[in-house]
Order: sequence, then C-alpha cells, then structure tokens
Amino acid sequence: MKTKNSVMLALALCAIMVFSSTHVLANSGSEYVNTISTHYSPPPPPGWSNDDITKLLWSLTPEDVFCQGISAFGSVIVGVNSLGDQYWRNLHPTTWMWEAARTVTAAGEFFRTEFSINLSNRRQTYWTSPNTLNGTTLINHAWNTHGTGGHQMMVAFTGRQNVFWHDGDTREVGGLGFTDRAGSLVVNFWHEANIAITRHEIGHNYGLSDHRNADGSVNETIRCFMGNPFSWVDSMCTSCHRTVNNNRNRY
Repeated sequence: MKTKNSVMLALALCAIMVFSSTHVLANSGSEYVNTISTHYSPPPPPGWSNDDITKLLWSLTPEDVFCQGISAFGSVIVGVNSLGDQYWRNLHPTTWMWEAARTVTAAGEFFRTEFSINLSNRRQTYWTSPNTLNGTTLINHAWNTHGTGGHQMMVAFTGRQNVFWHDGDTREVGGLGFTDRAGSLVVNFWHEANIAITRHEIGHNYGLSDHRNADGSVNETIRCFMGNPFSWVDSMCTSCHRTVNNNRNRY
C-alpha cells in the first residue's frame, strides 16, 4: 500500500510539472468586454520581426515536422483542416499547402509544450472566399462552406489585405477566431507574423478573450500572447493558462 501511494504521489507531481509553465505571469489590468461572437488580433507593426533578436526567437519554433501522429502519453491530437483562399494561393502558387501547414505547426508548438495539445495538419482545402474585406463575413463563409472538413479544427488563410473586423468596427485586423468553436481566420502578412496571429486566434478557440483596455485598445502591459501577440513569443498569464488547461479536451 505504501508503494502504491508513493507511485500515485509521483504521478500527481509529474502531472503538476507538465501543466506548470515557466511563462505564466500574473494577470492584471482592466478588460474590454466584447459582445461579438468573434475576437481578433491586430495587424503586425511595420517592421516587426526584422530585428535579429526577434528573428532568432521565432527561428527556434520547429516548422519542418507536419502531421504529427506520434505524441506523448496523455496528449490531445487535434486534426486541422487548413483552408487557402484564391488570394493565398496566388501569393504561394506552388507552396500554399506547405505555407499553411508550417504556420499551423509552428503556432501549435506553444500548445504542445504547455498543454500537450498537438495540432496535426490533416487536410488542405481550396477555399474561394467571397468578395469582401469584412473579416466576420470571411470567417463565417469559411466555416459554413468547409469548416473542419471532418477533423477537429479549421484555420482559414486569406491573402486579402486591409481586412476589418465587422461592419460596426472597421479597424484592420490580423485575424479572427471563434471562442465557441474551433475556427480561425488568418490574414497573410509574412511568416513570423502569421505564426503569431494563428497562435492568438487558436487561443480564442480554447475560450480565451483578448486583453484589452476599457477603450478597446490592446493592453500592452500584460505579458501574455492574448494581449499583443507580437510582443510576447511564449508568455501566458495565469488566467489564460488556467482556461486552456481546463479546456484542453474541448476538441
């Protein structure tokens, strides 16, 4: 019995270690209340990721292993249907599937190391997006016409520029994500920016909200990828970490 109790204690301690993060930081600041069903990330600042330090940080994310079918015990494998619209395919005429897959893989590394959630590229889909820059219309169209494609998550990539949130808020966005289902829209900028946007939007899929000030602007003081996704590569506040941990089996 003593040996059995010792084993159970050891397993419990291991579980705590797996789901504890060195990047978890205190949550603070006022929060912006969003009543729209989608949340968004801002576009990347001009010149972001051009400096050597930022390039080094983003180069550390693995991009060369796709369709991860082998995972550690206890991990959750989430199959991803990556959509590429006609503008995305025009930007990457021979590599559009690879560009989508490596972006999902790199963005998913954060969720794999923190929560043992493995995003696995299972399908790439031709998507003909409607003639609009309304991001909410675009993500709803992608979801209604293709969705997860029989898998667990949809990430829709568009090569359109100057995409805005919705008719009531025309600020430019980097992407959109549902908070009640596994669907995201990623607007193309450049590879490192696309990773940051994808990671942020998938965070919404796991129930996370943006860290915003009372006026709706991005909260720059909190060190969390759900605040400014371009400032904090691997930082997550305690509140967001707790939410994803509770929702890790959602999909």
